[in-house]
Amino acid sequence: MNDAERYTALLLRHRNTIWRLCYNYARHEHGHVEDLVQEVCIALWERFGRLRPNAGVAAERLWVVFNTRDTLRLLQRQRQRRPPHEPIADTLADTMPDDRDNLHQLAADIIDSLNDYDRHFMQMILDGYDASEIGRSLGITPNAVYQHTYRIIQKLKIINHGK
Repeated sequence: MNDAERYTALLLRHRNTIWRLCYNYARHEHGHVEDLVQEVCIALWERFGRLRPNAGVAAERLWVVFNTRDTLRLLQRQRQRRPPHEPIADTLADTMPDDRDNLHQLAADIIDSLNDYDRHFMQMILDGYDASEIGRSLGITPNAVYQHTYRIIQKLKIINHGK
């Protein structure tokens, strides 16, 4: 009997134990239990080489219980570290649309306060041109593009703080 057959037999013998532990861990959320059972089965397969081939049923059950419990605890810690998922689009849509409009207006006002050359330069950046393309278009080197971008950002900071 190869490892895959031994592992399948182990799962069949102890499937109720695995399912019960996952069910108790999931706090009776049925859809979540199936995911946990899959995660546990993967973890058991990864650790299966550590189980003695001639272990008795009681030793197998103990091994399954401890490894299932450890896997469930690890999954719980990972879930606790992960921040709760909150859809960003809904949050932005539901909160303060006037502030977003004001922010867009403020950005437009700040960019409008630049001279024509700087405004054209910023428009090329906003349109997605890279430094070499902007440099070729304006007849300057890519390093000069980076320096000019830095200077415009400094101007925008001064203009913004002056308002």
